[in-house]
Amino acid sequence: MTGHGEHLGKTFRPLCVNLNVPFLAACDDDCVGVLLTDLDHVGAAILSVNLTGFFPVPYGILSNLENTTKSLRDSLLQGGTQNELAKIRLESVSEQTQDLQRELDRVLAHSQHVARATKGIFNKSRDLVTFTEKLQTDIEEIIEKATTLNQTLDEDVLLPNSTLQNMQNDLTSLLETIQKRHFLQIHQNATLELKAAEDLLSRVHENYQKPQEALEMLKEAVSNLLSKHSHEMQAAEGLLRAAEAKAQESTRLLLILGANLREFHDQNLRVQEDQNLTSALIAEGRGLLEMATAQADAAGKALAQLEHHRDELLLWAAKIRHHVDDLVMQMSQRGALELVYRAEDHAAELQRLAGALDSGLGDVRNVSLNATSATHIHSDIWSLIEESEKLAEDALETVSNVSESLVADVKAAVQRSSEFLRESSSLSRKHGGITSELKELKNTTSRFQENANQITRQINESLLLLRAIPEGVSDRGTRIQELAASANQSATSTFRNVLGLSQKLRNTSSDLSRVNATLQETDQLLRDSSMTTLLAGRKVRDVETQASLLFDRLKPLKTLEETLSRNLSEIKLLISQARKQAASIKVAVSADRDCIRAYQPQISSTNYNSLTLNVKTDEPDNLLFYLGSSTSSDFLAVEMRRGKVAFLWDLGSGSARVEFPDFPIDDSRWHSIYVTRFGNTGSLSVKEMSASQKPPPRTSKSPGTANVLDVNNSTLMFVGGLGGQIKKSPAVKVTHFKGCMGEAFLNGQSIGLWNYMEREGKCHGCFGSPQNEDASFHFDGSGYSVVEKTLRATVTQIIMLFSTFSPNGLLLYLASNGTKDFLSIELVHGRVKVTVDLGSGPLALITDRRYNNGTWYKIAFQRNKKQGLLAVIDAHDTSYKETKQGETPGASSDLNRLDKDPIYVGGVPRSRVVRKGVSSKSYLGCIKNLEISRSTFDLLRNSYGVRKGCVLEPIRSVSFLRGGYVELPPRSLSPESELLATFATKNSSGIILAALGQDSEKQSHQQAYEPFFSIVLIEGLIEVHVNAGDGTSLKRALPRAPTGTYSDGQEHSISLIRSGRIITVQLDETTPVDMKLGPSTESRTINVSNLYIGGVPEGVEAPVLKMRSSFQGCIQNLIFNMELLDFTGAIGYEHVDLDSCSPSERPKLALPGEDGELLPEPQPLPSPGVCAMDRAPEFISNAHQFGLTQGSHLVLPFNQLVVRRRLSVQLSIRTFASSGLIYYMAHQNQVDYAALQLQEGRLHFMFDLGKGRTKVWHPALLSDGQWHTVKTEYFKRKGFLTVDGQDSPMVTTVGDATTLDVEGKLYLGGLPSEYRARNIGNITHSIPACIGEVAVNSKQLDKDSPESASAVSRCYAAAEEGTFFEGSGYAAFVKEGYKVRSDVNITLEFRTSSENGVLLGISSAKVDAIGLEIVNGKLLFHVNNGAGRITATYEPKAPHTLCDGKWHRLQANKSKHRVLLMVDGNTVRAESPHTQSTSADTNNPIYVGGYPADVKQNCLSSQTSFRGCLRKLTLIKGPQVQSCDFSTAFDLQGVSPHSCPGTES
Repeated sequence: MTGHGEHLGKTFRPLCVNLNVPFLAACDDDCVGVLLTDLDHVGAAILSVNLTGFFPVPYGILSNLENTTKSLRDSLLQGGTQNELAKIRLESVSEQTQDLQRELDRVLAHSQHVARATKGIFNKSRDLVTFTEKLQTDIEEIIEKATTLNQTLDEDVLLPNSTLQNMQNDLTSLLETIQKRHFLQIHQNATLELKAAEDLLSRVHENYQKPQEALEMLKEAVSNLLSKHSHEMQAAEGLLRAAEAKAQESTRLLLILGANLREFHDQNLRVQEDQNLTSALIAEGRGLLEMATAQADAAGKALAQLEHHRDELLLWAAKIRHHVDDLVMQMSQRGALELVYRAEDHAAELQRLAGALDSGLGDVRNVSLNATSATHIHSDIWSLIEESEKLAEDALETVSNVSESLVADVKAAVQRSSEFLRESSSLSRKHGGITSELKELKNTTSRFQENANQITRQINESLLLLRAIPEGVSDRGTRIQELAASANQSATSTFRNVLGLSQKLRNTSSDLSRVNATLQETDQLLRDSSMTTLLAGRKVRDVETQASLLFDRLKPLKTLEETLSRNLSEIKLLISQARKQAASIKVAVSADRDCIRAYQPQISSTNYNSLTLNVKTDEPDNLLFYLGSSTSSDFLAVEMRRGKVAFLWDLGSGSARVEFPDFPIDDSRWHSIYVTRFGNTGSLSVKEMSASQKPPPRTSKSPGTANVLDVNNSTLMFVGGLGGQIKKSPAVKVTHFKGCMGEAFLNGQSIGLWNYMEREGKCHGCFGSPQNEDASFHFDGSGYSVVEKTLRATVTQIIMLFSTFSPNGLLLYLASNGTKDFLSIELVHGRVKVTVDLGSGPLALITDRRYNNGTWYKIAFQRNKKQGLLAVIDAHDTSYKETKQGETPGASSDLNRLDKDPIYVGGVPRSRVVRKGVSSKSYLGCIKNLEISRSTFDLLRNSYGVRKGCVLEPIRSVSFLRGGYVELPPRSLSPESELLATFATKNSSGIILAALGQDSEKQSHQQAYEPFFSIVLIEGLIEVHVNAGDGTSLKRALPRAPTGTYSDGQEHSISLIRSGRIITVQLDETTPVDMKLGPSTESRTINVSNLYIGGVPEGVEAPVLKMRSSFQGCIQNLIFNMELLDFTGAIGYEHVDLDSCSPSERPKLALPGEDGELLPEPQPLPSPGVCAMDRAPEFISNAHQFGLTQGSHLVLPFNQLVVRRRLSVQLSIRTFASSGLIYYMAHQNQVDYAALQLQEGRLHFMFDLGKGRTKVWHPALLSDGQWHTVKTEYFKRKGFLTVDGQDSPMVTTVGDATTLDVEGKLYLGGLPSEYRARNIGNITHSIPACIGEVAVNSKQLDKDSPESASAVSRCYAAAEEGTFFEGSGYAAFVKEGYKVRSDVNITLEFRTSSENGVLLGISSAKVDAIGLEIVNGKLLFHVNNGAGRITATYEPKAPHTLCDGKWHRLQANKSKHRVLLMVDGNTVRAESPHTQSTSADTNNPIYVGGYPADVKQNCLSSQTSFRGCLRKLTLIKGPQVQSCDFSTAFDLQGVSPHSCPGTES
């Protein structure tokens, strides 16, 4: 305001000076009027300001503020009294918390009122400043105008002449006008007015100047006061905000405090409860511990009692064996005709008890370790009981008479054994109770420990939380006090409330101090509780220690339990073998028309059968033998009519009968009947058993072309009478039998009259014919004999005689369960091999000559410490002797074993694991005169599959391996001749038989015209080639395969019959195919000089053969002109298993360091110059490859209405797989459905109209990699399948439904992973196949627009079996990790055109790993057991061999610290010098074809992914076989499973 007054004074002083200028004296009223008007405006503006009423409100407020400040100062002086008052109020802090909140709210409201009043003062001050600024602006404008006016008067204006003239005229007229005026009067008036204005101005100066000065002073004071008040208000606002925040924080903390107090109270109660529970648990634990101790003592007593019972049983077993010996000695003196039936019933009862006991043992085995002791004793008792019962049964069934006293003794022994059995069962249940109680004790202690730990954790957490609360609250109180102290300097009323808040917070701190003290007491209580918990934990650990000690006492029984687990399957096998053993006892069956026994024939459909029966009867009409089924008309039968024997048979094209005339056998004497069937030709011969000469047989042929006897699951066999289980052929007239039936043989195998499947009526025993005693024993290849002998550790002496035709077999085996020591004598490829390991490595002695020719040979083996000597001597020519000797490696010289360790002769149990280096587990042949350390043994006493006497059967079957063959003495094809054979294989091509015209050494360029004949398998089809040597062209016969191929692993029979110029070839029951030779061969014999079966030797050149691939599979029952050929008379053979029949080659592990193993001969290697060209594969349009994953599929829409009455689905398919889902359609509830599946290579069509499933199958084999057209159809309640135009039999639907209600979705190739088909069995996975056009009811489905598609790709134009790797990815198996450990065998086949690529890798994060890779054309096998990498490197002789685009077979074997790599028959080995490092400790996935960039592979030097095809990948670890199906890999990148592009031919 001071500034404005100064401007106003300055404005009027220059104006007064200007008004006194002389020029204005001549001015009229208009000039003065303007100035006076401006002055009036200024005066009005000044008068408009109310100077007296402008500041009343601010001065009042300031006065109040002044008074308030004084009161505040007085209050501060009285702070001591208020502090005492605050101390009193601190005692009730919890009750005054709400008052504090209300006080804070009132302080906040008052502060807001003060803020509003201050805001009003600020507004009015701004208005005053605005008015002053406006007044100043007006004054400045007046000054400017006056200045402008003065300037205008002072300036000289230069104007134009005309203008001047006009102005002069105007001035003249103006002067004239002025002259007419009375200026004197006007001057006087102006003077008076001027004086009046000057007076007014002076009065204005007087009245304005003083108030202006006062105003200036007041303005300055107000300014200072407002500035100070503004600062104080800002400080007050900050304090208020801080106070409000602290109040909110205090409220939150108080709530937390209340909750914590409640939680503390609850925790205190829980601590008390847990303390009580702890005390109770400790008491309960002590009680359980005492109970466990008592139970352990009881268990110890029970074990001691069981051991006592075992000793008693051993004594009883010895007594029983003694009685059995006595019974055997009295066999020739006493008879027991009535006891045979009783013995059989007793055997049946024992069988039932054995089954019940086996079930009980299975239940007991699943109990815990504490029950294994009783279970083991139980098993031992049962073994002894079984032995005693078997011996008693053998005695009862073999003896002819026995005294009542001995029978009573046997029954008493069995009864005593049953008592022991019941007692052991009781002890087993008692141990089961002990186990349950110990488990409950362990669970209780575990729960107690867990509860105690949880209590401790909760108390500690609560203690920490409660300890943290007082510190935080105290800090916040301190901060609030400081803020309150600073707020006291601003406003009294505001900070009075803040002071109250501070005091109340101090009260809270005091209260919380008491809480803290309470918490300290609680902490002490918790420490006491923790100490109690620790003491309880120690008690629990003591309980656990004592329980562990109890478990340690029971740990030895763990081994017994594992042994029992391994032997459970053997127990079942022994039960079956016990029945076979009972059947092998030569006790004849006596029947009186009411004894009917049914058997399950152990034969298959074939074109050859042989039957031998031994009969004694006085009844002229009998049915001696019948074999048939209720589903087929095929049968074999032997009957007696009027005392004469007749053989009847029917192969499906009519029955035939041949009778042996003029030789009745109803004379109560023993007679032997010999029946043989070759195709449709049957022969019969009968002789008296005492006669030495066998009369010539009588033969006959059945009508028609059928020559195979159909044998299926419903086929039954009856020996002596016929039951009602099957339908009898009308050609058979008799159904009963009366007499004695002795031994019976079917196809060379003993039927076993007592090993029946079903029985009707009562059957008895009768005497068999007397036979010469034989000291030899025959082993049938399914069993073994067990002997016991205490041996000296330093010396071993074994002598035995053997005779066999089998090339492989285990003659003797002894090993210790606790050491590595063992000894074995076996035949390997006909050679005698003795292996001895004294703990530091094996010694293998193997002969050079083969001894499997059916002659008796003597084996003598002696060992003196480390020195071993083997001698093989011809029993008939002692001058021949072959010896081998050697020394065992290492320092060990003792053969360590227990006295009770068994010695196995002629084989070992199937469940027993033999030591490494032993290649066989069974033996087929004869053994006699066994001596071990000068002790002889009865091999029949404790045996299975062993019978007295030696009858060596000729070898009728051979299994051919890769490159194998058998050369037999030549057989020429006469004008009237017949050739029969049976074969089975899974390979598509191979030579079955080749008869060549001359020796390979004499072949010339004319050999194409030499006579020969052959039977070969080419791409699954049979071809017969014949050249009669008459100069004509080669003749061929191509029989049709009804199933599409003969390489299906099933047995097939082939017959070749020559009748003059006509040669007829027939496969199974198919239509015969004829070939006609030249006219000159009508009576010419096709002479041959070499007869090869299964292949031709490498050195034999036979260009007449269209192929040289060897046969891989089984060939058996080879018959030439009604003579069954014996393979034991072979001139030579290689790579075959005699006397076995396997349709496919079984992979054999090539173990490094295994002596006696013959590795395959290396294959000749090609010599390509460069790698094969990698061509881009061609694809088939409108065809899709399925099976890339298990859920690979397409969902194709169709009109579901058109399939309600008729369903017809036609598609084309190509596959190598044996199983998978081809298509599926169903209703939403899956009641109605239709599905097409591939099972074991054959199609199965299933559909359900809502009343039951109907199933149709087709015999054609689809898994041959060829395109097939398949059609499934349902119409008018009939369903059938069509494959390549061949229809299956029609099947009528189940139920009376006539419509198929399904959704309009066809699931092609598989099902989505989330879809579950309920009614179609287990084959729901996607089929690995290529599927082309698909039509439903003759309408093509659009596969390019499916509703859903998953893992489907294009089809290669040419395909092979395998998985294709693009060269940029990998396949990963076993996500949880594969453990390599010490031994693993890897086999696979690969085809590639690259010189580099990863095949397989398994690597741990450390160094242990294995890897297979191709690097620069070499194949490397790396192994790292942790002590450094071992590498076996195969470098082919010719470069670029591995990348020639052809299939190569690889086998990689790791055996401890040795590795072996075999590629195409070529073997390389490597060995680590660190022999103690034997295990590759991995637990990582298997990566095939490559591996991810972030995965480390320690045994791979290359990161190049494999490009090419892989198949047949298998990892073998002992009995564990890991077959890798690439569609099941958990990670696939750049891999196409089950889809490999074929190569150009």
